[in-house]
Amino acid sequence: MFINLNTNWLHSKIALVSQEPVLFGGSVKENISFGLNEEVDLEQVIEASKLANAHEFIINFEKGYDTVVGERGIRLSGGQKQKTIIKS
Repeated sequence: MFINLNTNWLHSKIALVSQEPVLFGGSVKENISFGLNEEVDLEQVIEASKLANAHEFIINFEKGYDTVVGERGIRLSGGQKQKTIIKS
């Protein structure tokens, strides 16, 4: 049996979602701010991190929210990376 399938339709129904979160090489605050908007202050970043259950591990970093996460978040665990990527 042969099924005629529109490949454009099929491609529109498929998505690739990476299991590896993408972080920038900047600070924790910069990475969280990126997911919120351009004009955020530290209080808003802290509130967002609390909602994501990330505040407790962030404040234990040597520089807190100013800690540089490294290229692609190399200095964070997988769970920490996922919690640091916060979408508003």
